[in-house]
Amino acid sequence: MKLGIVIPLKSKQVSRNWQVTCESLKKTVGSLLNQTNTNFDFIVVGHECPDLLKDMSWQGKPVFHSITEIAPPNFEGVTQDDYTKDKNSKIAKGIMLLKERNEEVEYWFPLDADDLVSKQLVSTIDSLPAVAGMILDGGFLFYNRQNRILPCSQLSQYCGSTGIIADQYINCPDTFSQESIRSIPFCRYSHMGLDKFFEKEAKAPYKVIQDKLVVYILSHGDNISDGYRESKLSQLKAYLKPYLKGRKPGKAFMESYMS
Repeated sequence: MKLGIVIPLKSKQVSRNWQVTCESLKKTVGSLLNQTNTNFDFIVVGHECPDLLKDMSWQGKPVFHSITEIAPPNFEGVTQDDYTKDKNSKIAKGIMLLKERNEEVEYWFPLDADDLVSKQLVSTIDSLPAVAGMILDGGFLFYNRQNRILPCSQLSQYCGSTGIIADQYINCPDTFSQESIRSIPFCRYSHMGLDKFFEKEAKAPYKVIQDKLVVYILSHGDNISDGYRESKLSQLKAYLKPYLKGRKPGKAFMESYMS
């Protein structure tokens, strides 16, 4: 079953550090290129093309697409809703573009531009029986600054890179607008509530996967969540947590996610 992967990339206008954003994206793309099974297609959608993607192609097609239908959020006064609309627009555009160029895609997976996937991700998905979709609950929290990892069995409650939906439930609109793209489930359900889509809309079996397939990257200097910790105490707790509960990544971790 072919997997279509869409990576929405934030604009340089709202990035706290564009170099960090691009370095994180390089690792994300690297984790895809490291897959043991190449039965997937992928695209990165953003406003500005990072240098590393300017000449990159996958299966004969350009990896990067510049979105022109929407303007990037204004950094001054930007809200979580603004970030969500921007991200959803890029996910929708990526799905629409991949659908046009690859009719073989059977499952869709939005992957955040700073997260990592196991080199066994595609192989694992490819081996599963047909279902309405999957929730990737097994994985790790990786605290980049502290170089610590923390195993997680409820990753979908924290990480946006945890939902996969079968193509038959992806209805792309004829025209592109904030309202029309809501026909795509990823644009109306958060990663924390995707189970509601499967249970109430699709009304079809889905699979919760506990294999550690996704790494949620934190404290790299450009997380949106960093801006929510205003008090010194909350910042201190966030800094100390990986030291108290986590461990250093070993050789097996590095080979699986970061080779």
